[in-house]
Amino acid sequence: MMSLLFARTIRSPAWFGLALLALLCVSPALLGAQPYGLESRPNAGAFLNGAVPGSAPVLSGNWTAVIAFTNFTFLNAVGLAHVPGTPRLVVWEREGRIYSFTNSPDASSKTLVLNITNQCQGWDDSGLLGVAFHPGFVSNRFMFVWYTWVTPGTVQGNQNQRPPTNIPNRDRLSRFTLDANGVAIPGSETVFIDQNANSVWHNGGGMFFGDDGFLYITNGDDANGANNQRINVTLHSGVLRIDVDQRGGAISHPIPRRPSNAVTTNYFIPNDNPFVGQAGALEEFFCIGLRSPHRMTFDPVSRRIFIGDVGEGSREEISVVESGESALNFQWNRIEGLNGDLTPPYIGVNKRPVIDYSHSEGFAVIGGYVYRGSQFAADLGGKYIFGDNGSKRVWVLDESTIPATKILLTTVPPGPGPNPGNDYVGLSSFGLDANGEIYMCQMSSTGGRIYKLQRGGPTNAPLPQLLSQTGVFTNLATLGASRGLLPFDVASPLWSDGAVKSRWMAIPSNQMVTYSPTGEWTFPNGSVFVKHFELPVNETNPAIRKRLETRLLVRDTNGAVYGATYKWRADESDADLLAIFITHRVATSTINCARGPTSVCSTRRRASQKFPTSTNSSRSRTRRCRSKHACVRTSTRIVRSAIGPAARRRFGTRASTRHWSARELSMASWATISASRARAWLCPEISSAPSCTSALAVLSRISKCRRSRATSSTSLHSTR
Repeated sequence: MMSLLFARTIRSPAWFGLALLALLCVSPALLGAQPYGLESRPNAGAFLNGAVPGSAPVLSGNWTAVIAFTNFTFLNAVGLAHVPGTPRLVVWEREGRIYSFTNSPDASSKTLVLNITNQCQGWDDSGLLGVAFHPGFVSNRFMFVWYTWVTPGTVQGNQNQRPPTNIPNRDRLSRFTLDANGVAIPGSETVFIDQNANSVWHNGGGMFFGDDGFLYITNGDDANGANNQRINVTLHSGVLRIDVDQRGGAISHPIPRRPSNAVTTNYFIPNDNPFVGQAGALEEFFCIGLRSPHRMTFDPVSRRIFIGDVGEGSREEISVVESGESALNFQWNRIEGLNGDLTPPYIGVNKRPVIDYSHSEGFAVIGGYVYRGSQFAADLGGKYIFGDNGSKRVWVLDESTIPATKILLTTVPPGPGPNPGNDYVGLSSFGLDANGEIYMCQMSSTGGRIYKLQRGGPTNAPLPQLLSQTGVFTNLATLGASRGLLPFDVASPLWSDGAVKSRWMAIPSNQMVTYSPTGEWTFPNGSVFVKHFELPVNETNPAIRKRLETRLLVRDTNGAVYGATYKWRADESDADLLAIFITHRVATSTINCARGPTSVCSTRRRASQKFPTSTNSSRSRTRRCRSKHACVRTSTRIVRSAIGPAARRRFGTRASTRHWSARELSMASWATISASRARAWLCPEISSAPSCTSALAVLSRISKCRRSRATSSTSLHSTR
């Protein structure tokens, strides 16, 4: 597995020198016939002749939330989406109404699409909570709705009057058919899930169709702890995944078992759902361990699923399902927030949230979307935006730090009128239009607004979106490097589970690398280092390779360093800038021979590649490790190849994790840790023992960079 996190910022020039010296032991053979130096120096403009910015394209400007549609207000709006194949948006209200209107700032008329207020119990975490249009909506006109059903005419309370908390109700998933005018046809409701519930709290509402055609739904625990950490009674406290098209065959199969006191019909179970075939399991479950997952969204580029799970006593959580993951257990109700791992026995695969925050910053997380629009692409492109209902803050998730952090973007104004709940004048949801631009819903019992982002101030120059735009290669087909780049290699290559790496550097003309025989080298501002990865995919022919990624490390105008990762396309025609963590499977062919009187060989397929974020951030942060092995676990995530198949075969799973993780420190990894933290990285087993050599001394020894590969390798082994 390849890890492509190569985007950290180094504020200290000394650390920049140490980072490079840890890797930059240039092999004389690569420099031509002479043992040292160059016969001539190529001309190179700073920052690849200006192709990459002189400073990291961090979040810039001043951000505010402004009213998007001046002529419209809504009563307790809790969601927004675009209507496929049209220029229209829909907004749905908690009490059971859906409206549509033209996506124009001065639009003046809205159409009532659906009104189920007579049978929709709205309040707290109940009501009309989720809307998703079928992938074939343009032709079939299907709209799916997740809402809290009660017997028609028995709705209690109203938008200003709280009903009793424990009201018998039903979690209901229904399909409505819209006519040519975009209005629900009377009598078109088709029920898919109708499940007993007893509370107006924790009823989920996140819903989308994935690129696999399946419908994903979140449901909370109905404020009942008995509904947590189980998959054999009711469809609560998790993510559900169903085939509403009943495709059958190799795709899906009929429902084998139904929940207690529920009706489930008109859909099939995907064959690859994680609990299929388990005795007594409700096979709809895709993930479990959620409390009140109000919002869940899907990023089609990275294929990641983001879930905002509202906390209880202390912590709010954002959780992530990576592409290819399933059966995740997000820990509720055993653990809240980033407070450790589940202890066996438990169902599924333990998974911590990607980020949490305390109730001093808000008390009801509102999950959002990965921004893929064009208006703010330079600042927000590929970043996940989320917020909080109570504090009304809107944040950007920053996955360039370990652990992930958040950056305050803006605050949504409170809605007008009384606040009969907690907090019912706050931020309730996010939504996207057809262009990927993001909107925010404001709750109000008298007339809330839909908001959008607005930025002021100058915009930082963005990184090129394509590798071809950087000018690193003059010929992408042959990887012909531009004339300003010098190839180099390292005397002691880092282990990357069989990947083949090529390296170049571009030093600006008329600038010099500063050398010190007893200290670190320093490189001039505008220098760019390039590292390219390819993976042999056939053990019988190592020349057959798959291009994975190309990294850039840039020393900016302030002496800091930022990086970028470009992921190669499947046809290898170009590589795209990565902004967030993604996972991609790489098929490789290996030889598996059974020993015996006659050797029998067969080929098999393996390998998985994970692409962590390429950040535009220029901040340098050192994060506290939560245990003596936390840094090693972090390193394993960063350099995932450390526990790949080859390492496991040679050293065993645990040995390879600790041995290679400690050694496989990329330039980014070296640069973002303090001296004391570097010491812990290099000596994970005895980080507090006096016998562990000082990290600074280790780096100093490495910086001397013996020309002998054996000497350098021995130094690394003896100090890990």
